[in-house]
Amino acid sequence: MLEKIVQIKNVGRFQNYSASGDVSFRKLTLVYAENGRGKTTLCAILRSLQSGHAEFIRERKTLASTDSAFVHIRLNGDSCQFNNDAWTALYPDIFIFDPVFVNDNVYSGDYVEHEHKKNLYKVIVGVQGVKLAMLIEDLDGQIRDVNTDLRSKKEAVTRHLPSGTTLEDFLQWQPVQDIEVKLREKSNEISARERTAERLGEIQSKSILEKIRLPEVPSDIIAILAKQITDIVTVDRRGRWF
Repeated sequence: MLEKIVQIKNVGRFQNYSASGDVSFRKLTLVYAENGRGKTTLCAILRSLQSGHAEFIRERKTLASTDSAFVHIRLNGDSCQFNNDAWTALYPDIFIFDPVFVNDNVYSGDYVEHEHKKNLYKVIVGVQGVKLAMLIEDLDGQIRDVNTDLRSKKEAVTRHLPSGTTLEDFLQWQPVQDIEVKLREKSNEISARERTAERLGEIQSKSILEKIRLPEVPSDIIAILAKQITDIVTVDRRGRWF
């Protein structure tokens, strides 16, 4: 329970406030003042004590003051101080329902935005729920970052793919064994085709082949082939063949 605001220095309208008299808070305490008297500043101090964010106090430093902001509060029997832009202890169980809360969690301007609904949900589910919601939000942020990185890398790879090839098809490609040997074989084949193409003109300039006519076979070829050696040679008296 908030018991007493002991001292506030160089924060908004509280240039050098110190508690005097019986100013302890009860179970129900009403603080009433005109606009511009420091009610919002008190909420900012408590919000800083609840969250640990020093900027809630730092951004309300008293104008023209050269000294650092200082706050001394008694809460649950303990003394808590803000000095050198840091609290000696934090109290996350503090709940502040002010215009800042309304603007961040309920509405802003003329309509309720999606972020307001998300923040209001965190208020409803409680402290433990808020921690889980923040964890989910952090994981969602990491997922979004990874997806963004994947998209950018996919786009970079896709620019270098062959025309008509999708990234999904490209990822299915497997390495070709002995690629260097096959490249040399294909290079030799291309070179041979190029040499053939270079001689195309020479081949086209050649005359058309003429039909070869075989000699006519004599009509008595069968009878000739049937003859024996004795039918075609003669032996003289000396036994010579002619």
